[in-house]
Amino acid sequence: MSHDPHTNGLELATGEVAIESGFDSLLRSLRHWWKQQTAARIEDEVVDAGGARSISRFVVPVVAPILPLPAILLVREPQNHVAAITLVAGVIAILYSIGGSALERSATNPFWVAVANAAVYTSIISLLLITFSVYEHPREHLHWVIFFLYSILIASNGMSDDPRHPVMAGSFAIGGYILVVLVLRAAVADGWSPMATRLAPQFEWVSNTAKIILLFGTTIVATASAQRGRELRRSSLRDGLTGLLNRHALDQCLIYLERTTQRSREVLTVAMIDIDHFKRLNDDHGHAAGDDVLRGVAAWLQRHFRATDLVARYGGEEFVVAFPGAANEEIACRLEALRSGIASNRFRCRGDADELEVTISVGVAQLPTDTASVDEILELADARLYEAKRSGRNRVVGRGAL
Repeated sequence: MSHDPHTNGLELATGEVAIESGFDSLLRSLRHWWKQQTAARIEDEVVDAGGARSISRFVVPVVAPILPLPAILLVREPQNHVAAITLVAGVIAILYSIGGSALERSATNPFWVAVANAAVYTSIISLLLITFSVYEHPREHLHWVIFFLYSILIASNGMSDDPRHPVMAGSFAIGGYILVVLVLRAAVADGWSPMATRLAPQFEWVSNTAKIILLFGTTIVATASAQRGRELRRSSLRDGLTGLLNRHALDQCLIYLERTTQRSREVLTVAMIDIDHFKRLNDDHGHAAGDDVLRGVAAWLQRHFRATDLVARYGGEEFVVAFPGAANEEIACRLEALRSGIASNRFRCRGDADELEVTISVGVAQLPTDTASVDEILELADARLYEAKRSGRNRVVGRGAL
């Protein structure tokens, strides 16, 4: 049977294109996932509203109960260098965790502090593993104990409510273990470490591959756990009908924004928005239609403002939008565009053939221009909202203060 070399070449080229296309698709998926995880949401920065838990918080309860063991060994065996190294490494980890937690609370972007924390803890584990793999000591099995600290590190990052944390911790752990293997092989090749030579069979390629697969699997499980935790946390902060932030999350986020704007000496503008004649709409068309209108207005709010703006359902048919650091002219234009866009739109509701006309009234106030506290700015925005309603509705009041 003859084979056409051109056909074989075409099949090979087609296969290479398919592999390249699959690789590109995987990269696009990873970029999309990372973009979703890094999307800026104010509530993710607010610890009191359910912010992500730092890995540093788990170091003390995990490491502290272990430290008495090497301490007791040192008392009984003063020349036990392994116990001394373990004790020193544990104390360093605890001290760093205390400083890392304080830094994370005050950091502008806590994510990068968490990444640095994972890198530091991975480095401590890797150095311990290298030490116990090349340093002569009687307890050769200790390198297995140290290796599983990688898994504990990754798993604890899975409790952070931020899927990026276990991904970074897993990447550091796998990279750290590969570095350990390279150092061990160099020690064996140079012949300067009898311990490394004895342990070399336990670091052959099958064992190393299995360990890396274990770390990779732990990373996947921890990432799924963190993703689930984030979804549950975000759902607890969201209004069930509109998907916007609920009142509790709004209160906590406004307190956070008040602190950050005071530090940066920027302004914080708050708009209180109310759907006009909403009670009449419910009476004439039913509560199902009212719910559809609430969802429709919420969708307009989400489309018309930045990801860094705070959009929440205040209660009933009232909404609040907070604009941290935005220019006054920009806010005025966007609020007017929102008002006119909703007024010209026609809302379709389930079970109702008619298209509903909806308008909104808006009251605007600014911190610190109009008032000095979050509570007062909400009261002032609400007062200007009712001024808009008394003036005929379907208007924005308070732009003069901008």
